[in-house]
Amino acid sequence: MLKLYIQPVHILCSEEEALSLSLLVESRREKVRMIKGEENRSRSIAAGLLLRHMLLEEQIPYAEESFRLGEHGKPRLKKDGVFFNLSHAGAYVAGALSDVPVGVDVEQQNRFLQETRNRKLAKRVLTEEEWNRWKETGDDPQELLRFWTRKESYVKMTGEGMSKAFGTVDTIHGKYYKEVPLGTPKDRYLISVCTREDRTCDFVCKMLD
Repeated sequence: MLKLYIQPVHILCSEEEALSLSLLVESRREKVRMIKGEENRSRSIAAGLLLRHMLLEEQIPYAEESFRLGEHGKPRLKKDGVFFNLSHAGAYVAGALSDVPVGVDVEQQNRFLQETRNRKLAKRVLTEEEWNRWKETGDDPQELLRFWTRKESYVKMTGEGMSKAFGTVDTIHGKYYKEVPLGTPKDRYLISVCTREDRTCDFVCKMLD
């Protein structure tokens, strides 16, 4: 099983924010309260509401007691055999649900439009084989975005997060990825979902309103 949920982020007014917060578990509410800026808060709230939707669809209670901290402090479900991960950027929030550990990352293409920055970033985060493949594409920013989202989805799957040196993450061998492009030609996004075991044949993508 591998399910990806995608939902646009709507910027909430104060009344909508208060109502939405009341639907979230306390740990998510605390996280939102520490975030500055209504857009950033709206994204975090959207992620919490998406997780709520995902779990209720699977008939798993969305409650504080349903969660525990796993390895590296990554939140996970107490229920065996069900794993989740969340990501948000710009206008979208994404959530992945699987029967094996899973990570998801969504990024905007416009983060990768400066050639000088891209070369510096690529030298820092790509393995030698990834670097060679990127150069073969003519330093294509979309290919660099693809490598980046794969790497971030991997470290989110393991729970290591950004503390893991991206240059040590090989996205070419030994892992499984599912990628979903979205957005418009002028405002492109890419979502990568990572699992250690192949679940691509059981992949379902749901776009919510």
